[in-house]
Amino acid sequence: TCSSPTIALSAAMKRKLDDAESCVRPTKVDIVLVGCGEPKKAMGWFHLTQMLESTRFHTLAVVEPWFLGPGKNAAGHEKFAELRKANSGLHFCASLQELPQRQGSALLVLIAGRTCDAPVLFEQALQQGATHIYLEKPGAETAAQLRKMKSAAENSGATVLIGYNKNVADYVAQALHELRGYRCHSLPRVAMIHSNAFSRSEELWSFLRGPGGEGMVHNMLCHEFALAVVYFGVSAGRLRRVVLDKDQSELVDTGNGWDWVRLSFRLELSGAVDTESGLSLPEVEFSADRCSGAFSLIRLSADGQQDRDFRMPSAELEKLMDEETAKDPEIRPYFLLQATDYCRLKEGFAEHIAAGKKGLPEGFVDIDAGVKVLELADVLKHVLHDCWKTGKPWTS
Repeated sequence: TCSSPTIALSAAMKRKLDDAESCVRPTKVDIVLVGCGEPKKAMGWFHLTQMLESTRFHTLAVVEPWFLGPGKNAAGHEKFAELRKANSGLHFCASLQELPQRQGSALLVLIAGRTCDAPVLFEQALQQGATHIYLEKPGAETAAQLRKMKSAAENSGATVLIGYNKNVADYVAQALHELRGYRCHSLPRVAMIHSNAFSRSEELWSFLRGPGGEGMVHNMLCHEFALAVVYFGVSAGRLRRVVLDKDQSELVDTGNGWDWVRLSFRLELSGAVDTESGLSLPEVEFSADRCSGAFSLIRLSADGQQDRDFRMPSAELEKLMDEETAKDPEIRPYFLLQATDYCRLKEGFAEHIAAGKKGLPEGFVDIDAGVKVLELADVLKHVLHDCWKTGKPWTS
């Protein structure tokens, strides 16, 4: 089961997470978590809660550079200390150089710290013998950084998974199935919509200055870019025109630079390419909002037809999420929203490793695709700001 011993999940939520179990005959893989962060707030913490209960992993250690280093008295350190006390049998350390001795060939390192720290942590993981790395999205702050990391992984022979969980989500699979039915006809317009449940309070501004500091384009919309790159053939090189919907966008001063609270735009693309789904779209729309509830959807719009929405969460999961957040308001809702998909990635990668297979399972995002995602994000970060300032579309 891939759930959490430190969250009092209801039986119904646990059954939902059980659906992600990929195999009844588990073979444990040695795993190290790097970057736990603050309980109930940080992505690394949520990974850890799933790892500790999963039958797929033997958790060797938790590397926490912040709370066991410069941040030992920082906000959240009390909750981290409670987590450490509750898991006294687990090895906690401040750096990868302090990992315990181990035997065995495969070592999976899951890097979930701040994106700005990822390149250094990645290099250290390779130096410590990581054969496989699960790198939380987007993996680096720029495509140039991720390319260097890709080269380092290739030189060491390590396999890298980028943690784009939506690529294995049910609502995406359903939308792709529907789209394939249009292949012999004109394709509908495709819009990808992503919303968070932050309130316009210090909680939001702290997130934008901290864990989300790389900005909405790189931190939030990178999920949708990963879908667009892998399934729809979108790339920086195909950009022909970018149209910002200024009425549905909002750029704010976070106190640590400028970032979007809402953002809506359309990409018009040139040419066509081969894709994993067999679909190469001429245009795609994107919309993101930090404060409109925890959901994601893909909308298909065709002339003369009613829009088709493929949404996460389902009505059943949304009810369960409401129940869980009512019990524990501190936990970020998007952890519960995507818990099954996070589990699918980790469990699927572990099963693949245990079976001695090369590469990644089908549908998982490798570091090559991760570079393409960041190439797109790097361009759009500047283009969208220009569109905001000028009030005009960008053209190549």
